[in-house]
Parts: sequence; structure tokens; C-alpha cells
Amino acid sequence: MHGGRGFLVGQFLDASNNLRQDGYGSDPAGRGRFVKEVVHAIRERTGPDFHVGLRLSVERHGLVLADMVQLVGELLASGTSTSSTCRCGTLRSFPPTPPKAAGH
Repeated sequence: MHGGRGFLVGQFLDASNNLRQDGYGSDPAGRGRFVKEVVHAIRERTGPDFHVGLRLSVERHGLVLADMVQLVGELLASGTSTSSTCRCGTLRSFPPTPPKAAGH
């Protein structure tokens, strides 16, 4: 499954996109509920020998590393075979590029 930028799983995890006030939003546990239910449904239909992988983007729009570590641990315990995370950001999250020296 792809939970990176713009994909449905990522939209549920992203606090800036997920403004829900029900059990699927409002806090990291609620925002992680959707992906956990999807993994559970896949695992239920495929069995333990089927590889289930997940890609997530962290530290972007309210997704902090500690929340993702918690979520990935829960997912691995509940049936995800592997998880791949990448650190992403926006232009505002990276330090500004220093100006080049004269003559360069």
C-alpha cells in the first residue's frame, strides 16, 4: 500500500488534510485507524503468507516521527510484513539556501 503524499492512506494520516472529528481523525490514533483497518481487512482475506507492505511519509503537515513510529509498530504487530518510511517536507520545512558568494 502507498500511504505517501496524495494517496488515500496518506490523506487520512495527514493532519492538514484530515479534518474529521469522528473516530478517523482529530488525533494520531484516530488518523491511523483507517490504515490499520485496511491492513486488517487485507490480512483477513489473504492469510499470513501474503506479503503486505506499506509506504509512509513522515514529518509532513503534522505527521511527526514519534507518531509514525508508534503506528508502524502497531501495524507490524497486526499483520503488515514490511514498512518503508521516508522523510518528506515542504519548502518551509527545509533551511533556506545560503546566498552564493560573489563570482560563483
